[in-house]
Amino acid sequence: MGMIFDHCGSSCPLTCSGREYNCEDRHCIDGCHCPSSTYLHDGECVKKFNCPCQFGDKVNI
Repeated sequence: MGMIFDHCGSSCPLTCSGREYNCEDRHCIDGCHCPSSTYLHDGECVKKFNCPCQFGDKVNI
């Protein structure tokens, strides 16, 4: 699934790893973002059920 351009996308994207970026100020930023209800994983937008299983530094696809 591809990203979409948004003038006010989240500075805290949902990711498969659960890590958030720059989330203290909750600013919106313009640029390419994953569509709603998708998660960023390795530069692609995926549905939550397509996220790989992660434990520590290990990823099991």
